[in-house]
Amino acid sequence: MLKMGGITGGGGGASRARASAAKARAAAAVASRAKAKIEAAAKVAAATKANDHCGSKDSAWVPDKVWGSNISGACKDHDKNYSNGTDKLKADLTFTKDVYTDCVDGGASPLLCGPTAAIYGGSVMLFGGSAYNNAQTQ
Repeated sequence: MLKMGGITGGGGGASRARASAAKARAAAAVASRAKAKIEAAAKVAAATKANDHCGSKDSAWVPDKVWGSNISGACKDHDKNYSNGTDKLKADLTFTKDVYTDCVDGGASPLLCGPTAAIYGGSVMLFGGSAYNNAQTQ
């Protein structure tokens, strides 16, 4: 080891470089695994949404089941009504009634199904314009 004027020099630089390189390789491996998990989750979400009729293709968060009742039939019928030229308001009102019916028929309380149907119906009435217009052009 060389000592000059209070400064000690030695082989520490090479070992620090090796340690930094090892940390960089480990970080890259973690990032690669995280990317693979995100891509796998996206594929699952896309496959799930392909069989999901409630919400749009970009809204996998809209559930097809509420209070233990499957309302996907109401959503599927609503999609059909949008694409077959049914008046939007009529399609949305029918959807609201169908959500309520499917919810109650699935065993949930009417006290829960009423507000749920109102939320679903109100949502398509307020925010479904672009989905309706897109369905008219297909």
